[in-house]
Amino acid sequence: MTVAVGILQVRLEPVLSDAEWGFVLSTHFWSSGVFAGAANPLIDFAFSTLGVERLEARTALRNARAQAALQKFGAQFDGTLPSVSPQGNRRAPESVWVLRHQDWRQKARDPRVSAQHAAQRIRTAIQAAESAFCARANRLSSSNPIPCSCLTGGGANERVGGR
Repeated sequence: MTVAVGILQVRLEPVLSDAEWGFVLSTHFWSSGVFAGAANPLIDFAFSTLGVERLEARTALRNARAQAALQKFGAQFDGTLPSVSPQGNRRAPESVWVLRHQDWRQKARDPRVSAQHAAQRIRTAIQAAESAFCARANRLSSSNPIPCSCLTGGGANERVGGR
């Protein structure tokens, strides 16, 4: 089965040494270590390879979980954005978090967390999510429209939703 874990992205500012980064993580992977395993190399890549000096992240003001995740990486709260866009559209208030290259370099990180270790944590979290999904699917009626390798005997490449 193919499972979407989430998305991490970096958007470069063409003329500045700043970038915006964002992330979305499937709820199946919350508190699994997947975010840290993926975000650490992404941040390293942005600072080391892309030459970014400052990463900025925006999160909904009400999203304490995302704010806590940003703090774990050493990001500092920078302020809030108004709940009305410059075009006059209403939106949920957002907080802005900044992570600077210098702060990232000085942050003590666990040396045992390698890319290989992070990849293993991601694989373990995916297997756990697949098991939970299949357990839920098995509890559904036999007319379940969602193909799952645990229900159909299909291979690892079978997708949810039959697409």
